[in-house]
Amino acid sequence: MSAARYSDLAIVASPTCNLYVRLYPFRWIRGLSGQVSNIANNMEAAVNFRWDNPDNGSESDGNCKMVFCIARIDNHQELARQFSLDPGISVSELIIHLYRSCGTDCAKQFLGDFAFAIWDPKKRHIYAARDFMGCQPVYYWRDGQAMMIADNIEKLIALSGEYPAPDEAYIAASLSSAFAHHERTHFADIKKIPPAHYLIAARDSCQTYRYWRAEDIAEGKWSNHEDCLEEFRTLLKQSIRDRLPRDGRTGVHVSGGLDCSSLAILAAEELRSENRKPPVALTWYPPPHPDHTDYERGEYDRIFSVCEKANIDPVFTTQTAHNIRDVLRRDNRIRPICNASYNERLVQKEAQKMGVSVILSGFGGDEAASFDGRGHFQQLALTGRWMQLAKFAKASGANPLRFYVRHLVRGLNDLFLTDADLKKMTANIAWLDATYWKALLNILNPFSRRRMLTPSREQQKLIDEGLPYIDKMFETRVQPLPAFPPIRRTSSKSVRCQLLQWSINTARIESWAADGARFGIKYTYPLLDRRVVEFALSLPGHMFIDENHRRIFFRQAMAPVLPHNACWEETKADPARIDPLIKCMMEAYVSIGEQLAHQGTQSPKAAYIDMPRFIDDLEADKINNRTRKGKIILAMEFLGIEDLEEQ
Repeated sequence: MSAARYSDLAIVASPTCNLYVRLYPFRWIRGLSGQVSNIANNMEAAVNFRWDNPDNGSESDGNCKMVFCIARIDNHQELARQFSLDPGISVSELIIHLYRSCGTDCAKQFLGDFAFAIWDPKKRHIYAARDFMGCQPVYYWRDGQAMMIADNIEKLIALSGEYPAPDEAYIAASLSSAFAHHERTHFADIKKIPPAHYLIAARDSCQTYRYWRAEDIAEGKWSNHEDCLEEFRTLLKQSIRDRLPRDGRTGVHVSGGLDCSSLAILAAEELRSENRKPPVALTWYPPPHPDHTDYERGEYDRIFSVCEKANIDPVFTTQTAHNIRDVLRRDNRIRPICNASYNERLVQKEAQKMGVSVILSGFGGDEAASFDGRGHFQQLALTGRWMQLAKFAKASGANPLRFYVRHLVRGLNDLFLTDADLKKMTANIAWLDATYWKALLNILNPFSRRRMLTPSREQQKLIDEGLPYIDKMFETRVQPLPAFPPIRRTSSKSVRCQLLQWSINTARIESWAADGARFGIKYTYPLLDRRVVEFALSLPGHMFIDENHRRIFFRQAMAPVLPHNACWEETKADPARIDPLIKCMMEAYVSIGEQLAHQGTQSPKAAYIDMPRFIDDLEADKINNRTRKGKIILAMEFLGIEDLEEQ
C-alpha cells in the first residue's frame, strides 16, 4: 500500500469563475456592536462561489470544476489503479473523476483527511464532502447570491466583509454545558459540513446526507488472536506512515498514556527506517520537580520510559497565568477554545521553534482502538450470559447475583429511560451522594423525592455551583439547543458508535486545526484513520475487557512496542499536569475578575452573561474554594478578554 505524504496534500481554491478571492494579510471588519476588529487572515483555502457567474458553464457543459479542496488521500494509488488512471494524477483530478464515475457515493471511496467542493454545471449544484471523522474542518456561508467555503470561520468572515448574526440558541447551549454541534456554530449563517456527510447546495436549497455509519461495520472473524493483533499493528503502522510529512519535522504528543506513547514509538521507528530525524516528543507536563508525589513521579517515569524506548528527549512545557490569558484573548466564537487549548498552545510554540510541520496526536483512541469495554457487562446481562458475567464478579470480589442484577437493571434503564431521567440520575449520584438504587427509585417514584433526596447545605452549594452564568432575560427568551444525549451502555458496539459521533470530539479537532495553522502546524490523528476505526468497530465486545484489565485489546497489541509501565498502567489521572493548569487558570481568572470589576467590558458578548454574579464569583476566596468550576470556565471562554488591557 502506498503512503500519501503531506507534500502531496492538495490545497485547491480554483482561480477560475471568480471562485478564489485573495485578500490582503489583514482585513478590518465590524463586530456585533459596531466596533472594529482586526482579524488576521490567510486566504489560501477560502472561496467565494457566485451562482450567477457566467464562467460557471451551462447545463450542457459536462466539465465539473473543483471549487475547494484540502485533501490527503491515503488510497490515492489504489483508486488510480482501480479506475485505470495515471498514477501521477493530482488529488483534485482524482476526486473529480470519482465524482463523475460514482456520483454522490464518491466520498465513501476515499481514505484520508479531506474536505472538497465540486461545481457540477449540468446539475447546477455544488457537491461537497468531509472525511468520516471530520479531521479536515470545513465551513460554509451561503445565500441566494453566493456560497463561501473555507477551512476556518475567520477566513469566512474576512471573505464576506461583514460580521454574521449570532446563533443565540447555540450560544445558550454553549453557556449551559460543554457543547458543540456537528453543523451549527456561534453564527446563524455559518455552518459546517458534518463528519461522514456530503452536501448538495444549489442557489435555493442545501441538504446534507450521511455516507458512512459506524453501525454498518460488521463483526470480523480471525483464525486466531495473534493474527488479529498483528493485523491491527500493521494497520496502525500504515496509518502513521501515511501521515508523516515529507517536509518539516514530525511532532508527537507524549504523556506516558497508551495511545500517544504507542504513536511516539512507532513513528520514531518509521522515521529511523527512513534515516530521518526522530520525532519531537511534546508534553503537556512541566519539568519534573523533587516535590512531586510518588504518583506524580510515576507519571514522569512512564514519559521517560517511552522516550527512552523511542530514543527521543521529552520537551516539557510550563503553564503560566499569562498563557491562560493569551488563550482567552481570542474570540472563542471564531477560534474555538477546547479543554486542551491551554496546554496545546505551549506545545505549538515549542513545536514551531523546532521546525515541526505535522503533529501526530493519539486523540480519538479511546473511542475505538483503545476502547475500555464500557457496555459489555450490560450486554452480557441483557442477553442472559450470566456465567460469563460471574467471572467478572469473582475477579472483582463482588457477589455474582448482585453483580448480575446491577448490570441488568442498568442495561434496562439505558434501554427504556428517557434522556432527562438518565441525566437526573447521574446528577443525583454525583452531587447528592445518592446510591444508584436510591437515584433510580427517585426517578421511578416521584412522590418520594422530597423525602429521599433533600440536599444538605454542602450539597446545595455544589448544585448552585453548577448553575450556568446566563443572563436571565436572555434565558427567558431563547431556548438552547439540546445538550449531548447520555451514553446508553446497552452493548460495547453501541457505546463505541455513540462516542464516535460525539460532536465534542470534532470540536477539539477543529480548535487545534485553527490554532495549529497559525504556527504552520498540521494535526493528524492516526487512531482516527478509517481503516483503524473500522477494524476496531469489527471487534466483538469481549476483546476490550477481561477480568484484570480494561482496554485489553490495545494493551495486548502494543505489548511488543511499549515499555511495561506504560502498557499496563490502569489509571488515567495526571495530577502533575492538571494541578498546575488549574492553579494558573484560577490565578488568571482572579486577575480578570478584578479588571472586569474596575473597568467593566465593552464586549457585546457580555449581554448574554449574568455579569454581576460572574464577576462576584471571580473573587479569589470564592473561586479558589469552589468545587465545580465547569460553568465559570464556560462563561470565561465565551466572554474572552479581547478588550481588557494586558497585565
